[in-house]
Amino acid sequence: MKYICIIWLCLSAFPLAAQVGSISAPCARVLIGIAQDSVEWAAQPCATFSAYEVFGRRDSSQPFLLLATITDPNQQSFVNPNAGEGFWEYRLTMLCSSAGAQNTIVVSNRRPVTPNLRRVYIANNVPVLEWDSSPSVDVVGYQVYKENPYNSGNFFPYPALGQLQTGNQFVDAAATDLLVRYAIVAVSPCNKSLLGEGGADSTTGPHSSIFMDYTLDTCAQALTLSWNGYENWAQGVEGYEILAGIDGGNLQVIDTALNTSYTFAPVVDNQQIRFTVRAIESNRSSNKATSNEINLLTLANRQMDFCYFTGLTVASNNEVEISWIWDTDTDFASAELLREQSAIFAPTSANQFANNYLDPTANVNNQSHSYQVRATDACGFEQQSAEGKTIFLQVQADAGYINRLQWSNLQLQNATIQSYHVYRVLNGNEQRVATVTDTTYSDVLDINQNNQANACYYIVANATLALPARASRFLQSRSNTACAQQNAAVQFPNAFAPNGHNRIFKPVLVFGRSLQDYNLQIFDRYGQLIFSSSDIFIGWDGRHKEQAAPQGVYVYRVQYKQPDGQQQQQQGTLMLLR
Repeated sequence: MKYICIIWLCLSAFPLAAQVGSISAPCARVLIGIAQDSVEWAAQPCATFSAYEVFGRRDSSQPFLLLATITDPNQQSFVNPNAGEGFWEYRLTMLCSSAGAQNTIVVSNRRPVTPNLRRVYIANNVPVLEWDSSPSVDVVGYQVYKENPYNSGNFFPYPALGQLQTGNQFVDAAATDLLVRYAIVAVSPCNKSLLGEGGADSTTGPHSSIFMDYTLDTCAQALTLSWNGYENWAQGVEGYEILAGIDGGNLQVIDTALNTSYTFAPVVDNQQIRFTVRAIESNRSSNKATSNEINLLTLANRQMDFCYFTGLTVASNNEVEISWIWDTDTDFASAELLREQSAIFAPTSANQFANNYLDPTANVNNQSHSYQVRATDACGFEQQSAEGKTIFLQVQADAGYINRLQWSNLQLQNATIQSYHVYRVLNGNEQRVATVTDTTYSDVLDINQNNQANACYYIVANATLALPARASRFLQSRSNTACAQQNAAVQFPNAFAPNGHNRIFKPVLVFGRSLQDYNLQIFDRYGQLIFSSSDIFIGWDGRHKEQAAPQGVYVYRVQYKQPDGQQQQQQGTLMLLR
């Protein structure tokens, strides 16, 4: 039974096809210049063929009218007079008495309307073309045309002639460049639309993708994005959205631009950033065309952000100790430590956060010294500390055996002075004698302490250093050491008694050890020199040539040089009592 069924199917297939027949979609063309339309079709007449019916209409909103009935099955064409070569639509019917009627699709005598290009954009690093459907009813597909090479004006069927797209999107997966230009045509069974190059054909013209590039100015810490403008939207471009995703974040709109460039600043060094640009069609804001995506690790010039002195003090050997901190995350080029705006030291790197330098050539006993650190990065940008100044102490010996001290303030950015310690140095021994908040001090000397005639001093500033974004710290800064030499006071009694209580004639001294070139002479009333001494501690005992000098009036004369270099002389009379 199975074998018989197969034989029956094979025998019955041919007669069934011949009985039904087939008719293809017609082609209708305007015969320009002779006011006629040519309608052609291909058909396999059915066994019971009776006629071809040609229907036509001038308006798509009107019903079709029968234009011709063709009874010859081999006549597969029709010429319709078309005054003015106007618009017509046609449809054919093949009548078969035993199988009914077969109708073709509707075709027009015109080229299909060129579809509107919606957008060209980049998705997943591949160009994508989208278009609206052609309003022509007889469109069977769309032929993509691609310009090759770009900007040449030469468009070629793509991927190949006759390889039609039946949807409204084309993904150019084979593209080797992201800057591409496309056009589209609608294809009917026997016509195709104009290429859509813009201008006289009333189309908007081809569209190209947006290709974005960038330039990075590491010194300006700015990244400039630039791209070609989107072309041939009917009402133009409303603007461009700038999207960025930072350090793994999603792309988000960060700004908009009206032209085809945008500067992103400041660029942070070693930051992962993605960028893309999106064109927005005017009056159709939902239609957007996205550019390629730029993904880069930014490299920006790292300027030095800060530089602060952390200490400025005079050491006991009169060298100046300087310390500072600075930003080590920098593209360092050079640096200088300046004293009075002249370089005295050139650090070779900024790798060390805390830095120290000992200035051995500073003349701290003559002036306060100003210092500054200046650093330059690879782009020539400069960072400098505020100027710092050492404490300069001056001491003056005043009358009344008082030493007057005066000093300059410590000048150090972010330092707040709390107080000053005053130290006195006698014979190498240091003693703090006062703590003050002013910058002057008067030291009253003890005349019984002969070593105080030549007293030295230094000042220590006590301060709090509060640097930005750092915990406050305590610091001390020392001044230079300054000395004052008090002159000696020399007084003589007007009488003495070698056999009484005041047995030796010599001066009463205050800070007498500081005298130089001392010489005491005693004369009798005849002007004869009877005694002489160059030692302030050796006086006249009232004898002359081992004999007691007689009671009476004598004359003394003394010469000496004060510590300040003054030569002084005193003369007077004295009474020798027996």
